[in-house]
Amino acid sequence: MISLITACVIGFLAACATSTLGSGHSQARLGVDTVQPANLPGGDEGEKSPIRLNFSSPAPHIFHSTFSLLKQVPNTVFPNGHTLASVVIPPLTLFYHARRDAEAPASPEWVAFDSDMSYGIMGGHRNVWMWTYQTARPVKALYFDGESGNLEGLGQFDFQMLLLYGNVTGPSGIDDIGLEYERARGLCDWLAAAGLRGSGWGYEGVVRMNAGFEMIWCDFLSDSLRLISRINVTAPLLPKEDRDSDGDEERQPAPPSLAGGEVSGELLVRRTCATRSSSLDVATTSITTRPVSTPNLPDMPPGWKDRLRREPFQRTRSWGWFDSATWHYGASGVGASVGETRAKLSGCGVFTFYSRKFTNQSLNRALEERQRLNLTGDGLWTGGGDDTNRTEALTQLRRRRRFHHMEHASQEEAHLMKKDIEMSLETLLQDDSRCSGTDWALIMSDIVRRTTSVLRDLELSLVSTPQDWSDKHSVRRWLHNVRGRSHMFLVNVLQYPETEDLSVWSTHSALFNKTYGLCRSRYTALLEEDTVLPVTEEAEQKWAIEETFGTICLVQLHVGFGMERRWRETFGGSSTKRSESLPALRDQARVWSEQLSELTAWLGWEDSNIGCKDVCAANERCYIPMWPITRPSDSASSPRSVKASRRPWIHTDERDLWEPKCVSEVCIEGLCDL
Repeated sequence: MISLITACVIGFLAACATSTLGSGHSQARLGVDTVQPANLPGGDEGEKSPIRLNFSSPAPHIFHSTFSLLKQVPNTVFPNGHTLASVVIPPLTLFYHARRDAEAPASPEWVAFDSDMSYGIMGGHRNVWMWTYQTARPVKALYFDGESGNLEGLGQFDFQMLLLYGNVTGPSGIDDIGLEYERARGLCDWLAAAGLRGSGWGYEGVVRMNAGFEMIWCDFLSDSLRLISRINVTAPLLPKEDRDSDGDEERQPAPPSLAGGEVSGELLVRRTCATRSSSLDVATTSITTRPVSTPNLPDMPPGWKDRLRREPFQRTRSWGWFDSATWHYGASGVGASVGETRAKLSGCGVFTFYSRKFTNQSLNRALEERQRLNLTGDGLWTGGGDDTNRTEALTQLRRRRRFHHMEHASQEEAHLMKKDIEMSLETLLQDDSRCSGTDWALIMSDIVRRTTSVLRDLELSLVSTPQDWSDKHSVRRWLHNVRGRSHMFLVNVLQYPETEDLSVWSTHSALFNKTYGLCRSRYTALLEEDTVLPVTEEAEQKWAIEETFGTICLVQLHVGFGMERRWRETFGGSSTKRSESLPALRDQARVWSEQLSELTAWLGWEDSNIGCKDVCAANERCYIPMWPITRPSDSASSPRSVKASRRPWIHTDERDLWEPKCVSEVCIEGLCDL
């Protein structure tokens, strides 16, 4: 029975993914489907409605999750990660660990890539120490994508929990912080038990992201990480203010707040465990001597809230943490164009639950999206009705990956993923020359960078149609402009024919097939279809690139060939023919625009579409809510009761995410009205 169900599921997914566009096309277009076309007067058959995209295809999700690795913005927009990647941290990389005592960190414990993040978590208190470390050699680590270090909401830890427990919930009766240490110990112990790490070798930690990037360092006895300084960064308190005559405490603004209304730094403070005292040549605890449970910090001293108000850097430390996170926004419109560059991706060590092999997960995701996104059983979008509904429906389609989670992954799938990871990583530890050396994420970044602006510019040009379609000169200028926009995508794959026969611009012509073949394989041309990559995870990346870019090529070619035909048909013949073609051209412009908007929705690169409209001042940054650095208004409108729906933790009011604004330090503290 299980085999029969599995076979049916695989058959369903294959049907969802496969399509044909006529016998003239020799390659499968796995992300698209077709419908019987309606003919336009004097136009190419299939021009009216040639393409239907399969929104249940995993290809764009594999593509975008790999492209997004180690970038702050896309992993904040799509916080429920599905991908694990092997990374290498170069020698001399600095790590920071701030704590509220002078004791050595236990193993495992957290370190931050940026001192601003570490100080933001623990600074602003009495007796704060900053431990600074440096890597002594290249260090291997694992990286979980999404907001994999976010303690709020559900979905962000799914991948980690599936590896540890075979489900997404884990043990019951443990609070968030306790479960954090349980995860850290579990991940480090798993790597050791699988023979993937030891003291000073193998995969020595786990990289995750919340507001910035951190790392769970498994064993502080490893000589891969050297202590270079340990200093007390506690600042003198501000003088006490005069009290009111009635003896009440001074009336000052409330201390800075993070998500959930917690006092800044208190939410994560219990990550730091008290251990035995040490000096600069510190003796740290190893995996064998670490505490079994998370130690509690001493009770807060009397009057600690009063002292907190007198901390001189209480506000600036939150701003510093937020500011450091913006350094790693990634290629988007909101900030810097780089992600976390101090962790280098290993091209053949990328594992994803979006893989086609996880059929139960894929089928349930498709079933959930069928009703919510108005999709057919084959993943085809049935449309959004009028223009207003269509716009909103396309927006939800672009953002669909934000709702993805792995609750439906079976224990068998979790076991399969775990074994795949162990086998591949063990092989790579022994001989990493089996990797092809291809930087798949870099290829995807090049595709996104080149394609995003072309699609956006072309779509905007298409909707900026002439007001008077009887004005031949205006129509000609408009078509000349959009034809030029389209040509910029096709310029390195299209060889113009010598003939003026209009049939050459048919989507069933030999020229179309040749151009499509060149375009689809543009980034993988040296890897023939029958080439077997030595690492199966690389084959998945190759498929995702060819499928995603191939779908982009297909839509762009349908639009581009249609424009070429219309250009010759409207402005290359007699004046009588030209006048008859103008109304059809107006209707076709709408069809082209709709095709491009659906392609944009299918790709789901929504993180590339957000950004601050204004240029931020020198003392401002483009703000998106990143746990736990959120303005109080964010957390106040996002009760934790949303956990029950397995939606991203901040989901009741997402204007700050989709419409980011420039903010200053006081805005982070909730003292300005955006």
